[in-house]
Amino acid sequence: MVAKFRCLPMGLFDRFRRARVERPQPGTGVLPVLFADGDALSREFHEDVATYRESGLEVIPAEVSTTDELLREIRARSPAILHLLAAFPPDGSLTDSAGGILNLGTLMDIAEESGVTLLILAHSTPFENLSESISQSKFMNLLTTIDRNHHFGDFLAGLVDQLTKEVSFGKAFVQLAPQHQALQEGLSLPGAIAVCPGRRGKRLVMWAEAQP
Repeated sequence: MVAKFRCLPMGLFDRFRRARVERPQPGTGVLPVLFADGDALSREFHEDVATYRESGLEVIPAEVSTTDELLREIRARSPAILHLLAAFPPDGSLTDSAGGILNLGTLMDIAEESGVTLLILAHSTPFENLSESISQSKFMNLLTTIDRNHHFGDFLAGLVDQLTKEVSFGKAFVQLAPQHQALQEGLSLPGAIAVCPGRRGKRLVMWAEAQP
């Protein structure tokens, strides 16, 4: 006996289809940004700019003092890598003297819409200051620095070297910081946490333990 199937109207299952999310046009180059003042932040900023320039990447450094200026730079430059030197307080929001307030989640959303594929928070910041504000990025990776020790420069240089070879950020991070405590011992590692977008809205979280 041959089973008979009646034709179903087109579009019947459209409501069950997952809406496709348009991937933003990937940005280009590196935008290191120094937000606000401070001798420590300024020193770190210039060290990191030098590291990127040594890699041969297109680098467009900027120094800003307000959240509006920060967002204008991101939208105007559309970098692939946004490297931010800023001090995040416990509420995960940047503030300025003009009264501007910028939450990390909002910053991430705007950066991703502008083509940023990797956001690096390069100043030492306790992860608890950031964890509640991290947005659910679909395409952008996040690297947060927990302990910017004397290994940070070598770690950043190694990461950039891998990225210039078109290695994915997640794979590059694992190559530098194997995800096992014993395997990280003795490596040139700062304290860091990486958050990568995964499938079905799940995020992949990786870590590096600061080494002496």
